[in-house]
Amino acid sequence: METNGTDGRAATVVVASDWKSKVVKSWMHLYKMLTKLGVFAAAGTIIGFWYSFPEKAADRHLNAWQVVREAMSEHHAAGNVGQVNAIQTLTRDCDRPWLLRTLLGHFFQDCLSMKSIRLTGMDLRDLQASGADFGDANFSCSNLGRAKLIGTKFPNAKIKWASLREADLTKAELTGACLFDTDVAGAKFSDDLDQDVLKQLKQACIWKQEWEKERTELNTTSQKLAEFSKQIPSCKGSDRCGVDPWNCPTSPP
Repeated sequence: METNGTDGRAATVVVASDWKSKVVKSWMHLYKMLTKLGVFAAAGTIIGFWYSFPEKAADRHLNAWQVVREAMSEHHAAGNVGQVNAIQTLTRDCDRPWLLRTLLGHFFQDCLSMKSIRLTGMDLRDLQASGADFGDANFSCSNLGRAKLIGTKFPNAKIKWASLREADLTKAELTGACLFDTDVAGAKFSDDLDQDVLKQLKQACIWKQEWEKERTELNTTSQKLAEFSKQIPSCKGSDRCGVDPWNCPTSPP
């Protein structure tokens, strides 16, 4: 029997077409399976991270508090034992807008209260703790030079015999804070300081360093505050620390 050549070629084309179609369908099926597996894997990773994150955050805070407690101990009564990074870890989100800070607080909890903390004689230069709450804290004889403390709360805090040199305390809450004999050279405050804070600033001082031709006044664009800066007395020297870190004298001893 003779076979029609045209029919044979057509059959071959149909078979090839079916084979390609099956291959394409197989690949599509495999792709969908892999996609589903990828989605499930990603979902599993996210869920696992979600449940493990609070524990990781707690561990991070625990380690940071351990460093802070070490810094507060009598054994480490001065210097730097990593407390800058620890404090920044504990107050990382305090400068966020209220709504964002509230939302982040549910997940990260990185804006913890630093009330009544005692870090006397500490090297806290370049600390970034804007928006943190240091109410009733004690930073006597500590160096907070160049610290970024925008909007930070210091009500009734002891920051005497310390250094706030070139620190940024714009919008900081300083009501009742003790700044006795604290170097405020180049420090930046809000232009609209109330009388209570101005009174404390008069108890502060500005240290003229040996290589300076003139002392560095407050960092301000306000003519009124610039004039006030000239009324702040000069520091008697770099070593001004007294023996009582708690009481705030109203006049030099």
